[in-house]
Amino acid sequence: MTTKVTGLVMGILFIPLLWQFFRDDDSRCSVRQLVAHNAVGFLFVFVAVWQTHFALASTVNPALPGQGYYQASDEYKRILSAGENGSIRHFGVMLRDSMDFVGHYQTGVPKLDLCKSGESGSPWFLWPIGARAINYRWETEGGDESALYRYLYLQSNPAGWFLGLLGVFLAAGLLLVSLLVPLRQGLENRFMLVVFLGLWVAYMAAISRLDRVTYL
Repeated sequence: MTTKVTGLVMGILFIPLLWQFFRDDDSRCSVRQLVAHNAVGFLFVFVAVWQTHFALASTVNPALPGQGYYQASDEYKRILSAGENGSIRHFGVMLRDSMDFVGHYQTGVPKLDLCKSGESGSPWFLWPIGARAINYRWETEGGDESALYRYLYLQSNPAGWFLGLLGVFLAAGLLLVSLLVPLRQGLENRFMLVVFLGLWVAYMAAISRLDRVTYL
């Protein structure tokens, strides 16, 4: 989550973790330890990564949107002007503006239009076969606008996608068979299989709501 909003899907893991802990006799103590340890670890990493970013990001380039401030609030601008962006006491303001910009950026993403020339998006179900490459970087020789452009594209790997899907189908098949047919030897890790298969389904259900190319 510190790097990409899609990482929020990992929060689902707390549901099976808590369920597993409540099955133990010592559940209350275990849950307290689970929450305390995870909260401390999360806050340390989350705050450290963002604060390092804020401390380093002190240069304002007027050529960028909003004269280099993007959607920063007046309060954040004053912090940058005073050179106080490295101070932890301003962490709340800087984090708030950064989170607000995520929503602002998303609203500016154009809707998918397959009839438009040069459209780089594609329906989610076409990602595995690389229906659209991602135009990731581009440049001109010597910075001359009249020169030919050079592009660097990111292209999906169908072999990786289909091997992954094969694993998903096998996992789902094993679970289905274990429920319908009395096996001589039951699945040793049924709980883990359910958890990770559920995590995959939840992630794909959420990410399929996007209608642009994405880094998968």
